Amino acid sequence: MNLILSVPHGGSMEPKDIPDREAACWDAKTSSCIFSHDCPPGSIQSSKECKVSTNQDRYTIEVAQALAEEIKSITHGFFPHIIINHLQRFKMDANREKEEACFGIPQAEQAWEDYMGFLTTAKSQMSGGLILDIHGQAHPERWIELGYTLSKTSLNSGVFSALNSSISHLASQLVNVSSETLIAGNRSLGKYIEEQNKSYVCVPSPSNPSPNNGNYYSGGYITKTFGSRSSGTIDAIQLELPQWLSSGEAGWSWLGQVHCLLGKKLLDGQAQRVVMNGVKSSWHPVTSGVLQGLLMGPVLFNILIDDLDKEIKCTKSKFTDHSKLDGNVDLLESGKPLQRDLDRLDQWAKANSMKFNKARCQVLPLGRNNPSQHYRLGQSGWKAALWKRAWRCWSTVTESVPRKDVKVLECVQRRATELMKDQEEKSYEEQMEELELFSLEKRRLRGDFIDLYNCLKGGSRQGSQAWQQAAQGDSGVTVPESIQKASGYEGYGLEVNMAVLG
Repeated sequence: MNLILSVPHGGSMEPKDIPDREAACWDAKTSSCIFSHDCPPGSIQSSKECKVSTNQDRYTIEVAQALAEEIKSITHGFFPHIIINHLQRFKMDANREKEEACFGIPQAEQAWEDYMGFLTTAKSQMSGGLILDIHGQAHPERWIELGYTLSKTSLNSGVFSALNSSISHLASQLVNVSSETLIAGNRSLGKYIEEQNKSYVCVPSPSNPSPNNGNYYSGGYITKTFGSRSSGTIDAIQLELPQWLSSGEAGWSWLGQVHCLLGKKLLDGQAQRVVMNGVKSSWHPVTSGVLQGLLMGPVLFNILIDDLDKEIKCTKSKFTDHSKLDGNVDLLESGKPLQRDLDRLDQWAKANSMKFNKARCQVLPLGRNNPSQHYRLGQSGWKAALWKRAWRCWSTVTESVPRKDVKVLECVQRRATELMKDQEEKSYEEQMEELELFSLEKRRLRGDFIDLYNCLKGGSRQGSQAWQQAAQGDSGVTVPESIQKASGYEGYGLEVNMAVLG
C-alpha cells in the first residue's frame, strides 16, 4: 500500500550506553549550537540558546497501529508501512538532523541511520503515495495540526503555494485545485477530518485557515526531507494530535476512515481529457485513481489507439515492459533499417512526452559470423542482453523435443555457447553451470531417472512391469539408452540392476 506511517517520538526504551540528550553548547563567536555532550573550548552549555526537545509523544505508537488495522479492515487486507522509533526521545530524536538527534553518540547515530534507511526503503517500493508523520502535542488550543512545511507566517498571510509544500506532487496533479483549496479549503485534509466528527478542530482547514496567534507545528525534518517539496512523487504531512485525542482509543480508528475517504474525495469533481498531436478530446469525469497526466494515462491511450505501429518497419511485439523489435541483419548495412526504426521509436516517445527506461533496453544478437552491430535509443547506446535469460527460454522450449533430436539440438546449443563473450576459455559444462542450466542430454537423463523412480515406487504398474522385464533380460523391452549409460553415473549414484529392481 502506498502509505507510510512514521512514529519518531513514541519510543520508551532507555539504553544506558546512550547518554541522555540535554542542552547543547552555545558558541557565542559563531552564534551557533554545537550538539555535543562535551563542550569544546569557547562554548558553554546553554538551555536558553540551545534547548533540545526531549518529551515523548505518548500513545502515538498505539495510534499508528490502530490506524493501520482500520485501513486494513476498510480496504479488505491492504496494510501500510509502519516505521517506529522505540528509543526514548531524550536518547535519540528521529525527527531532527543527525547532529542534533544523536549528539555524536555512535549507537544513537546507528539507530538514526536505520530509521532513515527504513523510510528510504519504503519510499523506493512506492511509485507515489503519502508519508503520515504522527506526533502528539499539548498546545492549549487542543486542535489537530497538519504540517505541510508551510510556515505559520505564510498561512496567516494567505500568500503561499502548495507547489512549495510537502505535498507538492499532489498539487501538481490537481491542476484545477487552488493552493488555498487544497491546503485549507474544501479539498483539504483538515476539511475531511472535521467532517468525521464535529468536535474535531483542525488547522489549516476551512474553519481555521491559519493558526493566527495560536501554536502550530508546520513540519519537521521527516516531512521536509522525505516529502515532495523539493522533488519526487511521495508527499508527506506531519500530523500533530492533541493529548485528549491521542490518548483515547475511540478516536484512533477515525484516522483510517479519513485516509480511505481522502483518495476518493480528491477525485470528486475532477475532469480529464486527452491531447494528442494538438487534437483535444472533450472533458470527462475522473472515475479511477489514475489521473490523466500520470504515467499510465498516455501509455494506455497510445497502446489502445495503436499509434506505436506508425512508420515502424521491423517486426514488432508489444507488451508492457517487454516490447521487441526484430530484424534480420547479415551485413553492416543491414543494421540500418533497425536503427532507423529505433530512431522513429525515440521520436514517437518524445512526441508523446514519454520516456523509455534505457537502462533496461538491450540487444540480443542471434547468429553466426555476423558483423558486430551497435545500436542506440536517442543518445544512449545499448548493452548486450544477458544470455542466461535467453537460454532459459531455449531450454524450456526444448524440453519436449523427441529423443532422436536431442543430439542435434545439443550441437546447436554447444555452438551458441561458443559465441558468448567472456566464455571462450570455459568448457561446455562450465558454461552450462554458469548459466545455471543442464545440458540437453543431462536434462533428458534426469527425466528418465524420474520415470524410473516413479516405477520403483509403484506409481505406474505398466511402467514398473516393463522395467522389471528389462532388468530380467527380456529382449522385448527397450531400456532408454541414457539409463543404460548411467550405471554408477557420477552425481546420481544410481545403478540399474537386479539388486535395485528386485
